[in-house]
Amino acid sequence: MPFFAIENMIYQRTGLTFDDHRSIVLKDKISQHMALLGVDDMRCYYNDIRATHALFDALVDQLTINESYFFREPAHLDLLSHRLIPELAGKNKTQGLSILSAGCSTGEEPCSIAMGVEQAHGPVFLSKVRILGVDIDNTALSLARTGVYGKWKLRQLAPLLRSQYFQSISNGQYTIRPDILKKIEYYPANLVAGPLPEVVGTVDVIFYRNVSIYFDKVTRMKVFSHLERVLRPGGYLVVGSAETLSHDTGALCLVEMDGCFVYQKKSDKSHTHDMSEMPPGITGEAGENSSLSSKDKGAIKKPSHTSDPVFDSNRHPSCGALSPKAWCNASFPGRSKHGAVRGTENQHHRLPPKKMAEISLESPQAIYEKSLDLARQKKFDMAQALLKPILETKDDIMEKVSILRAGMFIQQGDIERATVVCQHIIKKNVACSPAYLLLGMIASMENQPMESLDRLRETTYIQPDNWLAHFLMFQAFQTLERKKEASRQATVVVRLLEKDTNTHHGLDYFPLSFSREQILHLCRQHAFLTS
Repeated sequence: MPFFAIENMIYQRTGLTFDDHRSIVLKDKISQHMALLGVDDMRCYYNDIRATHALFDALVDQLTINESYFFREPAHLDLLSHRLIPELAGKNKTQGLSILSAGCSTGEEPCSIAMGVEQAHGPVFLSKVRILGVDIDNTALSLARTGVYGKWKLRQLAPLLRSQYFQSISNGQYTIRPDILKKIEYYPANLVAGPLPEVVGTVDVIFYRNVSIYFDKVTRMKVFSHLERVLRPGGYLVVGSAETLSHDTGALCLVEMDGCFVYQKKSDKSHTHDMSEMPPGITGEAGENSSLSSKDKGAIKKPSHTSDPVFDSNRHPSCGALSPKAWCNASFPGRSKHGAVRGTENQHHRLPPKKMAEISLESPQAIYEKSLDLARQKKFDMAQALLKPILETKDDIMEKVSILRAGMFIQQGDIERATVVCQHIIKKNVACSPAYLLLGMIASMENQPMESLDRLRETTYIQPDNWLAHFLMFQAFQTLERKKEASRQATVVVRLLEKDTNTHHGLDYFPLSFSREQILHLCRQHAFLTS
C-alpha cells in the first residue's frame, strides 16, 4: 500500500505517470533513496517524503530521464532562427524577444537555442534576446549552471561549432563558452502545478519538447494551459516531432512551417473560428475551438460519406492554420439533412418525438448514416441515442455501428467505455482491424507507446495497407526515440499514400489534426533514413 501511495503522491504533485516498466524503475529509485536515508520501513519513508519537500524533490530528481544533447531535432532550431525570429522581431519592436525552454534538463536545449541564434543573426542580436530554462529537477538545473558536459552530449555538433563554443577541460569533459552560459537564466518550476514563476514573465517562443512523454492526457492539458498563459499573442509553442497528435487543445492552433508542426497563439480573437457566427447555410468541419480565419470559412465544405473523413482536401489549405480539435468539434448551424435539427439557438440536442418515431422504422444502415452525420457535427449524445434502438439487431452493419460508438466515446473522453466496446467487437470478430486500431489510439492517448505498438501491429497484420496504423506506429517509435523503426514506418506511410489516393484506414469517423498532404509532408521528412 505505501508504494501506491507514493506513486499517487508523485502523480498529484508532478503529473508523472508510471507504466509497468517505469513502475519497476520507481521501485528501484525508492529502494536506493531509502538506503541512502537509512530508512527500512516504506511507510516511514512515505511519511518522511510527504512532510519534507527536499526529500520528495530528491526522489523526483531521480525519476526524470535527463538524456539530452546539443542540437537535438535541429529542424526546430533552423525554424526558430530563420522563420520564427524574423517574423516575431518584425512585429515586436518595443521589447526584445524572449525564448523559454520548458523542461530544460541540464541545459543543452537553451544553450543550443543561444548558439543557433548567434549563428544566424550574430552576437549583437543575441545580446537582445532573453533565453530562459525551467525544470522541476533541481539537480539537473545545478548541472546546467556549471556549463560542463561530457563528449557524448556534443555528438551532434559539427567540429567547427564544437571548437567555436566548447573548450576541452579533462577526461572527455567540455565547458561551454562563458558568455553563452551567462546568457541563459535557469529557474526551478513545476510545469504541472503551475503557474510558472513570475520572473519568467511572458515569452515569444516556448520549446516544450520530449517532456510530455511522462504525462497522461489530463496532465498534458494542464501543462499546455500554464504554458499558454505566458505565451505572448502571436507567439509559438514548439513540441517534439512525435508529440503533436498527443496535444489536443483549442487554446492554440497547429500550423505547418518548413516541414515542422508548431502551435501558435492567435494575436487577434477575431481569428478564432466560431461556428455560431457563420451565416446560415454555410457548413464546415472546423469546430468551435478552431482557429481558421474568417476568409477561410466559406471555403470549408461538408464531406461526402464516401470520402475519407480523416483527410478531405476541401477542408482547409494543406499548409494553413489548423486547430488540433478542428475536425473533432464540428457544429453545423442551419443543417437539416438526415433529420438533424435546424438552427442552434435554444436547442437541447433532442429530436422531436415524431422524428424519433420515424427513424425507428428506418433501416439500420439509414440510422447509421444519420448517426455518423451527427457525430461529425459533434452531437455525440444525439448520435448515441439514435443508435440505441438498433444495438441488439443482427444486421451486417452492427460492427460498423460499434466502431462508430467507440470512436465517439473516445472523442467524449470516455476511454473506459471505448475500450470495452472495442474488446467486445474483437470477441465477436478477432479479425476486426478497426477495433485494434482504436485500441492502439487509446494506448497512445494514455501515453503507453509499447501497448500502442502491440495493438497497431495487430492492425497491420490483419490489414497491411492501413496507413493510419503505420503512421501511429511512426509516432510511437518517435516517442521511444527508436529512429530507424520510426523511419521505416514513415516510409511505409509515404508509399501507401502515394500509391493509392483512395486508401482507407477502416474508420468512417475519427477526426485527426492533419490533412493528407500534411501527413505525407511530415513522413517524407523522416522516411528513407534506413536505406
